[in-house]
Amino acid sequence: MSLLIVNAASEDTIAAPGNRLENYVVVSVTDGLGNPVTGLTAGNFKVQPLIVGPGGALVNITNVSAAGLPGCYIIRIVPINTETWKAGTYIFAVAVESGGNKGQNLASVLMARDGQRRPFDPQGAGHVPPHSVGTWPAFAPTH
Repeated sequence: MSLLIVNAASEDTIAAPGNRLENYVVVSVTDGLGNPVTGLTAGNFKVQPLIVGPGGALVNITNVSAAGLPGCYIIRIVPINTETWKAGTYIFAVAVESGGNKGQNLASVLMARDGQRRPFDPQGAGHVPPHSVGTWPAFAPTH
């Protein structure tokens, strides 16, 4: 048995409080030498919410697909049964097992109400904190 190196991140692209749309967890899996682990399917992954928004529920994996570079995957998850996403921070444990090799990591996402949505930065840096909307700090050289 060997260690799998797992990196994970999550984003509430279409999932939001009150809906059951998919939340995406992006995962990179490499072996102990840094080689991409390819050919993984939903059966190789487990996603479990450790901390959920108040009233939040467990999740089901609806799909896993290879994405971008070798060893990168998008895991699509939804709340179990007829539950919906709740406002608040979710922290997911993401575990991967392949041929007796195992690894895990954490991913978090803020499911924000519409009024709390973080504005999107058109410059490509993703979401920006509310205090910096419309202003970018000026950095003065230090001597």
